[in-house]
Amino acid sequence: PGLMRRIAVARFAHEGNSFASIKASIKDFRDFEWAAGEEVVPFYKGTATEIGGVIDALERYPHWRPTYLRCAFATPAGEMLRDAFEEILGEILEGLAGTRWDAVFLAQHGAMQVEGIDHADLAILQRVRAVIGDTPLGASYDLHANITPAQLDLLDIAIGYKCHPHTDMAETAAKAIEELIGYATSRRRPVFAYRRLPSFIPSVNARTTDGPMAEAMAYARGVARRPELIDVSIYQGYAYGDRSHAGGSVLVYADHGQEDIAAATADSVLAETLRIYPRLFVAMPDARAGIAEALRRIDSGSGPVAVIDTADHPGAGANADTPGMLRAVLDQVRGHDVVFAFFWDPETIARAESAGTGTTIDAELGARLTSAFGPK
Repeated sequence: PGLMRRIAVARFAHEGNSFASIKASIKDFRDFEWAAGEEVVPFYKGTATEIGGVIDALERYPHWRPTYLRCAFATPAGEMLRDAFEEILGEILEGLAGTRWDAVFLAQHGAMQVEGIDHADLAILQRVRAVIGDTPLGASYDLHANITPAQLDLLDIAIGYKCHPHTDMAETAAKAIEELIGYATSRRRPVFAYRRLPSFIPSVNARTTDGPMAEAMAYARGVARRPELIDVSIYQGYAYGDRSHAGGSVLVYADHGQEDIAAATADSVLAETLRIYPRLFVAMPDARAGIAEALRRIDSGSGPVAVIDTADHPGAGANADTPGMLRAVLDQVRGHDVVFAFFWDPETIARAESAGTGTTIDAELGARLTSAFGPK
């Protein structure tokens, strides 16, 4: 009591879509989440983000003094440019160097893709470890993280989101901070058990609010009440991260010395996840069939109807550029009011704004970046 301890906090996270044409630059990070030092608390405090949760959690530990290093996050896009990766990570490593920390916390994502790097989240941990030595190191991860044992061997604790949609980001990071501080204080390192799922879990049918995934998550919450257990996470993996290590997993942390309980729990959660597995995979209609079904529903009086392209999803880093949906609309829709608000096309928007209201312009829509997912 009375001894002031030091904890370094950083955030370096991105969800990278290997199939998207537009890559994440340093500007994308600077334009979204970009704060360090004294900027961090006013930027994040009170927000439902990982660093928001960290700030709240550390207020409950007055003998721990945080140093906030670079906190950076960009909206999902294609792979991250290598120079942006090196700049952000270099700043974090520089901030860690030269100080003996009592703990270090990283808010990662778990599905970062970087040009020329096979496993970027692992590379971050390896280079942080090279600087901090055996200092207790913890991390938080997105539910869609691609987790590997190599990461876990470098971490003392890792806590993942439990909710999809992600409503528990702050709660997840706060728990990671609490467990990290607990380990740093007691030096009784938690043990983990890791189980690989046979594939990704498709996010389109894997919300945790209802449906089959809700059943598996309820089971995981139930077994996690056992007092020896610290955390039980089911990671769905990130299907658009085209790397050899990508995939879903089950991760269980238990108290020091409770390896058998961690292993048995991981086995049981894996079995429950496999029980509901067949129901997670649903057949999706193609664009033409989807529009046809929407028209049938409208004609039966159950409109309006929204149709989305679940693959070309900007929230997962995709281009919003595939032309199949527009082609299906143009081919089938007659006599109905339609709003088509899907393409991300700043050049055409700029042309339209320049031409002015009431003017007609000729433009090609869709497949602007690539025709790999359908012709113009």
